[in-house]
Amino acid sequence: MLSGIDMHPVQQDVEEASGLRMATGVRKAEVALLLVSRDLLATEYGSSRDMNVLLRRHEDRQAVVLPVLVRATSWEHQSFGRLTLLPSDGVPVTQ
Repeated sequence: MLSGIDMHPVQQDVEEASGLRMATGVRKAEVALLLVSRDLLATEYGSSRDMNVLLRRHEDRQAVVLPVLVRATSWEHQSFGRLTLLPSDGVPVTQ
């Protein structure tokens, strides 16, 4: 072990920086595209603080949040489920 050198994991720095960029983007975005698929729903992002901030900004007309159905999945009961999904016919863009 090297004396006097902070050996904290680099991954933690990447995650913290990434989270900071995400939080800043959420607060500044005028338009947010949610690419809806099972992959998105498998993450914690759908119920995260960032998502709640985005939805609140959408309700306050400070931002526009557009959910786009990329692959078929059950999305209606998600926090963004009350938004109008694109494409309007509900067919995923990958079909």
